[in-house]
Amino acid sequence: MVPLRPNRRPRLVDARDLAEDMRRTFHDSDPKRAEAMPFTWPAELQVVGRCLSVTYSSDKWKTSKEWEDYKHVAEAPQYLLVPRGFLLDWRTDHPIDTVGPMAELPDPMPQHFAKLAKFLGIQCQLYGSMREGRPRLSRAPDALLEFRVGRAHLGGCFVPDDSEHPKGVGMEPGAPFLFVYTLEDGVCCIVTGRDLDVEKDGIVG
Repeated sequence: MVPLRPNRRPRLVDARDLAEDMRRTFHDSDPKRAEAMPFTWPAELQVVGRCLSVTYSSDKWKTSKEWEDYKHVAEAPQYLLVPRGFLLDWRTDHPIDTVGPMAELPDPMPQHFAKLAKFLGIQCQLYGSMREGRPRLSRAPDALLEFRVGRAHLGGCFVPDDSEHPKGVGMEPGAPFLFVYTLEDGVCCIVTGRDLDVEKDGIVG
């Protein structure tokens, strides 16, 4: 993966209409105004493995505040991008050693996003080695893990159509993606995939 702009955060572009359309589709109702970023996108993230499932709690389709838990199981390959050192071993609270390339985010990135749901957790399979410059999924039992983030939310948006993008992480121009964030820490992780999408039935792909 070739760096686009080393050590430089992506520019931001207006994406209010796209974010409101995504929220309207997901919740099947007229959206509140799209959220403007209260934080900045990171300059780069590490591609550490595959996202196997995303669980979240939502009041979508409800006429009153009735929250229900959902689990989206990936139907096609989805990449998991996290800040280096983000994943911690719950037994020791020490960072888990992760393998995988660093990737800059597309430039520009959206300034607005759809607030989709309360985040509950992600199940993933980590890379274990690199072979000829490509990451290989580990088959070790401890490579399959689930992580949670306290007081986190699940957001979604689209890669701007005029973005430069890193190859091989599913963030081509116009592609939808998911991300987990907290107001205190900003972006915790990003989930991408060629077939990933947000529809009336929920997260698909």
